[in-house]
Amino acid sequence: QEAGILPKAVEYLAKAGNRALHFSAYAETIVHFNKALDILKILPSTPERDQYELSFQIALAASLQATQGYGAPEVASTCERIQELCQKMAGSPQIFSALYFLANFHWLRAEHGAGFEFTEQMMNIAQKEDDPLSLALTHTLQGTLSFSMGKLSAAREHLDYMNAFYNPKEHSHLAFIYGMDPGLICGCSTVCVSWCLGYPDQAMEQSQKMLADARQVDHPFSLAAVLAMDSLFHLLQRDIKALEERGTEVARLAEEKGFLFFVGVGVFKIGWALAHQGQVEEGIAKLNQALDLYRATGMRFTLTDLLGSLAEAYGIAGQIEKGLEFMSQALAEVERGGERYYEAELYRIKGELLLRKAKRKDRTVLEKEAEACFQQSLAVARQQKARSFELRTSISLSRLLQKQGKRSEARTLLKAIYD
Repeated sequence: QEAGILPKAVEYLAKAGNRALHFSAYAETIVHFNKALDILKILPSTPERDQYELSFQIALAASLQATQGYGAPEVASTCERIQELCQKMAGSPQIFSALYFLANFHWLRAEHGAGFEFTEQMMNIAQKEDDPLSLALTHTLQGTLSFSMGKLSAAREHLDYMNAFYNPKEHSHLAFIYGMDPGLICGCSTVCVSWCLGYPDQAMEQSQKMLADARQVDHPFSLAAVLAMDSLFHLLQRDIKALEERGTEVARLAEEKGFLFFVGVGVFKIGWALAHQGQVEEGIAKLNQALDLYRATGMRFTLTDLLGSLAEAYGIAGQIEKGLEFMSQALAEVERGGERYYEAELYRIKGELLLRKAKRKDRTVLEKEAEACFQQSLAVARQQKARSFELRTSISLSRLLQKQGKRSEARTLLKAIYD
């Protein structure tokens, strides 16, 4: 083709791709940007060409994640290329957006340490430029990652920065730049942190606000993300009715829009609700279906919760050993990715599983093991300042102590948490 024609074709495809991305038409977005990237391959390497490629790779990766999930080979190769370009283009104004995307990518794959390293690079850029928006975006990711790692106090400090900065009317356009509305994600993370820290009323109030705001933003992927995060909040507080409602809505929306990994999130929450409403076999089937979807899409954020929920559901069904197997997987996942916000609850559930087993044999030995699990749960909750989990585990342990005739110890335990 004649000189000058290829760059014009690239610009045309970029406009078409960005327009499709704006309307959440991810399949169309992928087609346009793949064509644009094919053209770039035959262009000489220049800073301008690399700028084009980085922006295209980011848009392509965001679309691939939405439709195929975080474990797809195409997503992994695209992320690798984004990292290569970041190293090559140090100082480019697009580096910040690329780092944001990479940090978010690792967060949802439950590679929280790697994700946080990218946010530290973002913070260096934001502080150097003294840009309020860049600082707010960085604090958002550092807050969500800190929550995931069980660092609740640090999470709250980071999230409060964006909460004070964000205005839906002024900043909802960020959803079209970063794939999800960062202000809404920050708010939803704050809901979970508030509940864990022992402020359920604050959490509920902000939950309702985030849902209302998300329904006003014309961005289906952001709405799906908010519904998914809100379902996590209801899982934490074990609200069966709300969990079933959120799970059903996010699964329906995700299926309609082709957001494959959010389908898994919805099916997970539906399965948990069924298992706790007496439909245990149906619930276990749904939870296993969700696990298959998580594995197929590479989604690992909240995998610890899903494995723990399978453990609990099998316990309810009387399949204690199967439940303990899933609990071992859940605790191994905690160590693998450093996802610790649910760690205290996992040890509590393990203790309850052991007490179910104690009804059949080796009561004294198994009750002692269960008590050790409850004590480990309390230690984790206290270290994280997770008052809600501390209260729940204290109740489980006090019941065991009362059953053993240790009423004074049980009273002392509960008095300490309420004081």
